[in-house]
Amino acid sequence: MPSVPPFPGLRGFRSELRDIPDPGYGAGYIYDVELGPLHLLKSEVLEPNDPETTWMLNYLEDRFFLDSLHPPGQAMVPMDELSTDWFNQGGFAKLQPYYLHYQDAYLRRDEIPQFLRGFYNTLASSSDPHTLTFRESMDEGQPHKTHEEGWFFQQLRFMLAMERGNSLYLAWGTPRAWLEHGKRISVNRAATYFGELSYSVESSSDQARIEALVKPPRRNPPEGLYLRLRHPKQSLMKRVTVGGRVWKGFEADKEWIKLPANSHELKIVAYY
Repeated sequence: MPSVPPFPGLRGFRSELRDIPDPGYGAGYIYDVELGPLHLLKSEVLEPNDPETTWMLNYLEDRFFLDSLHPPGQAMVPMDELSTDWFNQGGFAKLQPYYLHYQDAYLRRDEIPQFLRGFYNTLASSSDPHTLTFRESMDEGQPHKTHEEGWFFQQLRFMLAMERGNSLYLAWGTPRAWLEHGKRISVNRAATYFGELSYSVESSSDQARIEALVKPPRRNPPEGLYLRLRHPKQSLMKRVTVGGRVWKGFEADKEWIKLPANSHELKIVAYY
């Protein structure tokens, strides 16, 4: 798998270099991973589906996310369990997890299961269940870290409302369990690049129906407005109505409905 170096001119990974002033593996890890080249995507130098982005995500998952950062006996994760429990032990950075925004890459690539795995594994490994705040890193560092808390909320925000170019995507990365029968997703007066947004989604999935009410942003309406409805059992939409009228602007296999962005209020019903 090709790799992308964290510094121009560097061949290979920073963590493999030993003839440097700070040869500790932890310092190399943070430059290869959490302060590494994937920030080219966040800085919009690379696009989500560029081959270089795919390389970086693959070697992060297959190499660095399964690394312990410590010698045997001092590992952050049980090394003898990685081969049998790679789904839970892997899938997130091991030093300062919220420095690395790979979850955003998965969301923008429309790889929702990978996004949710990264979202929840990082949340579970970094949050304090007693204070509901976040530590700087998994095994040490400052507690109640504002940076980490901020990026958790940013990921949650992208899950519910995400801008890409001149388009706005609603409920794009929500877990399927959030739309089990009787459950509801609600976003009220959220700030977006296009103006204030509100919407709610209510599931009657046992009756083959999911309903939504969307109040699109009015200040600067997006060119594209998309609502995703991730059915809890992965059933596909058969028909859709908007404002009580039959609506053809949906793609069942992608689970999204393209909505008219210049409306004041939209009532949507998806039938399964």
